[in-house]
Amino acid sequence: MSVPADQLVLYVRKLGPPECTRSSEDPGSTRSSSMSEARLESAAREAISYLVNLGFLDKVSSSTSGSASGSAMETQATQRVNDAGDADIGIEYVWGPAAKTKFQPMDMARFIAAVTGQECTAEFVKTISRAYGKRIE
Repeated sequence: MSVPADQLVLYVRKLGPPECTRSSEDPGSTRSSSMSEARLESAAREAISYLVNLGFLDKVSSSTSGSASGSAMETQATQRVNDAGDADIGIEYVWGPAAKTKFQPMDMARFIAAVTGQECTAEFVKTISRAYGKRIE
């Protein structure tokens, strides 16, 4: 299961800038409403990059068909696309090896539900299971 880069940025912005992206000039709440849109965008992208570096997310390039599932995909280790600051067209993110070893699939399903604002129902878990490629219990 993958998520397009622009959608992931929106989800991270919804959560607010995490501790790893707070600067010394922003000592207040991580969900400061006074942060500019540009700063929120920058903080979200920095947090995503941080999670990629830690191995919790993996940056992949999807085919031009727009659908990552079922298409040939290359991980960040084999394909460095748009690292020069270009638009994130064709870039998606999947769970990285650190996430797969440290978290149970059901915990990841609950996290996805919480971030996307959905209930973690049996039907939702079935959908996540199909995308994950194995049964989640």
